[in-house]
Amino acid sequence: MTIRCGGQSLIEVMVVLLLISMSLTGMVGTMITSQQLSLISIQTSDAVQLAANISDRMRLNKRELLRKGSAYLTLINPLQANIQLCPGQQNCPHRLQALQDLNEWHLQLVQKLPMYKAVICRDNTPRDGSYLQRDGCDRRKTSPVVIKLWWLSVARADNGLQFYALVHAL
Repeated sequence: MTIRCGGQSLIEVMVVLLLISMSLTGMVGTMITSQQLSLISIQTSDAVQLAANISDRMRLNKRELLRKGSAYLTLINPLQANIQLCPGQQNCPHRLQALQDLNEWHLQLVQKLPMYKAVICRDNTPRDGSYLQRDGCDRRKTSPVVIKLWWLSVARADNGLQFYALVHAL
């Protein structure tokens, strides 16, 4: 009795390898997209938390926020110097406390949001403004205080620009 062993032809093996490589390519693409979306989500969450943080600090130092020419109402960028103002003093004047709050906030922004731009201003239309051009603030006394954050996310396929705005509640 003769047993005949049939093997796989080279074409069948190549077809199987092609199907496996196509499915692996799809899985790798899905994993990369998932990581990018995760990074965007983390950065957005950080932006929300950082905006709420400075909003809380402004709420605690309401006297400075309501003062004409408040130190809080300013543009903040990554190139600002790190200056320690009133470290550890409880009776720090309100303006110096605001400057210290902004300095600490700047350090947190540098750690969490790449290439950020932040502005705290008075504005009736908080969702406008741009990263490279004007911030969109109208700066009227009657407008609410708004915290605007822009940052560049390398995880985005387009220009990578992200934006978040928080209207500060007094």
